[in-house]
Amino acid sequence: MKTRRIAVVILLALVLAALLPLSAAAQATMIYVYGQVRAMAPGQSLAQSEGYAGAQVEVWYEGRLIRTATTKSAQGDFGFGLSPVPGAYQIKINVGTMTPQEVYLGDKLAFTPSPDTFGFRLGPGAPDMLGPIVFLVVKSTPPQPVPNNYYIHGAVRTALGGPGVSGVQVTLERKVGTDADPGDAVVETWVVIGTKATGDRGFYGFGISGIPSWYRLSTNASAAPTFYLFVLPQNPSSILPPGPQGYIFGPFDFILLP
Repeated sequence: MKTRRIAVVILLALVLAALLPLSAAAQATMIYVYGQVRAMAPGQSLAQSEGYAGAQVEVWYEGRLIRTATTKSAQGDFGFGLSPVPGAYQIKINVGTMTPQEVYLGDKLAFTPSPDTFGFRLGPGAPDMLGPIVFLVVKSTPPQPVPNNYYIHGAVRTALGGPGVSGVQVTLERKVGTDADPGDAVVETWVVIGTKATGDRGFYGFGISGIPSWYRLSTNASAAPTFYLFVLPQNPSSILPPGPQGYIFGPFDFILLP
C-alpha cells in the first residue's frame, strides 16, 4: 500500500509539471515563441483586425526549416517550444493570396525587411518567452454586406508609398443632374455621400451602392491634390470583373506635398 501511494504521488507530480508554463517547468532548457496572425480589410487598422485561422507558420534556424504549424484557432494563435541553441532564427508565415502588411512585437512595430518574416537571435541569457509576435495581413477582398455593392478605398500619405497620415478628412461626392442639353432644366451639382477621417496609418474606405454616375474624392488637407474623378457606368463590369463580394475601386492615394 505504501509503495502504491508513493507511485501515485510521483505520477501526480509529473502531471503537475507537465501543466506548468514552459517558463516554470523548463526555464533553463526551453524558450517559448508565440504570437498571432491577424487579417484586416483594406483601410482598417490593427485594432479592427481579426485572427486568421489557416496561416502556415514556419520556424527557420540558420537558414534551415525546423518547425511548421498551421493556425487553427479563431484568434490566429501560434506557439513553439524551442531549445535555446544560440544562433539566428526566423518566423515566417504563408497566407496564400492575402498580403502581409506589418509585423509587431508586443504593441510596437518590429523592424523587419519583409512583412512576412520576423527574425531574432538567441544567445546566453535569452529570455524564456518571446512574444507576442503579431503578423498583420490584408485580406484579398474586403468584406461587403451585399453583392454588387462597391468598396472605394485608399490612403493619405506623405510620399508615394510612404507613411500614412491619420486624422485627415476624406469626402466622397456623387454628381447629380446633367449638362448634356443646355436647355435642360436639371442643374448639375455634387452631393456628399460620405465623409471619413483617415485611421491608423492613413487608410480610409467607403462602401456605396454604386449608382451609375461620376464620383470624386477630396480631402481637407490643403497640400493634397484637389480630387480624383472616376465613373461607375451602367455596366460596371467594363471596369472591374464582378466578385463574390462586389466591386473594389482603389487604392486612391492622396500624397501630401512638402
